[in-house]
Amino acid sequence: MGLGPQEILIIVLVGIILFGSRRIPEVARSLGRGPQELRRSTREVVEPLEEAKATLEAGKREALGSLIGSGDNERGKIASRDGGRRE
Repeated sequence: MGLGPQEILIIVLVGIILFGSRRIPEVARSLGRGPQELRRSTREVVEPLEEAKATLEAGKREALGSLIGSGDNERGKIASRDGGRRE
């Protein structure tokens, strides 16, 4: 369901009646800035969260890597102490 030319004309006429012909460009500009401000605000919130997530994931990978690496070393020490026998 779209807006036809008659509906658009009625909306424009109601806008002129409500706001006056001088304020229509000002109202249109403010309506255009709304979505732009919303995107900017969303970006300001999302970017720090994404950076924090990336930092946490990098720390998690590093911690897991050190745990896995130290686990291999411990198994190697145990194997060398008992002559490679496993009980």
